[in-house]
Amino acid sequence: MDPGSAAATPLSALGTAAGVGFPALEAARARTAAACDAARSALAGVPRDRDVAVVLLGSWGRGELTSGSDDDVLVVTTGARRPGLRPAVSELLPAFGGASGAQGTFDDVVTVEELATIGLEEDSNRVLTRRMLVLLESAPLLGAEVHREV
Repeated sequence: MDPGSAAATPLSALGTAAGVGFPALEAARARTAAACDAARSALAGVPRDRDVAVVLLGSWGRGELTSGSDDDVLVVTTGARRPGLRPAVSELLPAFGGASGAQGTFDDVVTVEELATIGLEEDSNRVLTRRMLVLLESAPLLGAEVHREV
């Protein structure tokens, strides 16, 4: 589901049932939908490998984009890391004007195998953060079918 779709959402159903509105969240959903549309337009024509998804995380993934949100994005592949994987992270730059966190967690390629490596030395804080965000707060910008598989 697109993080800002205008169809009836659980949020609007909750508001209706409770007799209250959530104008700030509804505005954030609309802002996220517009930003996703703009990002997709900016990436039109950028090649994408069949096993790759461009995944938005955090406030983008929740559909709660604000003017202070970071542009947290990963290129996720169900295949292996390889030279020439598309889109390259550098090809995403036209779609995003903001910065992602300075910790190196985002603006990178990650494989499903890396996300599924639980425990021991390879399961670093960065991998755990990526895994949890992909599972709990992510939405596909490109490659929805790959995102579902992940």
